[in-house]
Amino acid sequence: MPVLWEHDVKVVKSNRLLLIKLMLLLVTSTSVADERLQQSRSLSDALGQRLRSQLVTAMHANGPVAAIETCYVVAPAIANEIGMPATVSVGRTSLRLRSLDNAPDAWQRRQLIALQKRLDHGEAWETLEVFELLENGAARYMRAIPVQAPCLTCHGGELAPDVAARLHDLYPNDQAAGYSLGALRGAFFVDWPIDE
Repeated sequence: MPVLWEHDVKVVKSNRLLLIKLMLLLVTSTSVADERLQQSRSLSDALGQRLRSQLVTAMHANGPVAAIETCYVVAPAIANEIGMPATVSVGRTSLRLRSLDNAPDAWQRRQLIALQKRLDHGEAWETLEVFELLENGAARYMRAIPVQAPCLTCHGGELAPDVAARLHDLYPNDQAAGYSLGALRGAFFVDWPIDE
């Protein structure tokens, strides 16, 4: 059995202390990431549910053209309202835009492409999300939005003439039609600020 000198014992203790500190830092970072991941899921759920509720209500009350108006006016307000209490940015983005205000940044574009690839490889909708904790303490989250049957009224391949006309009036550069059921419409995103 080797003999440890006093210096060796100090090095071992120092390394052990360093390892413990690193483990604590990792656990703390992981718990913060897990907390923000859960909050991101909740925030994107809230945005999706409130937007869907508003659109369905408008569609049932006044038809699809009214739902377009609702999406045009109400959707950004809902996103801002949901993000405010948590001081995060919440919204929607897509590779095929209806509103230029929803254009993806470079990171979001990469994630949308990756989400599409994952969908193409058969991954379930429930798992099509990404969460990234950045070195500066900020965090970013995205979750895929599937095209569902009601979405096809305004995003499908065959739009009613009044729907197509109103979309053209509000969104002259619209690229968000021609989808089929189950396609990737885009993603909800939640951007967390830098930790201070």
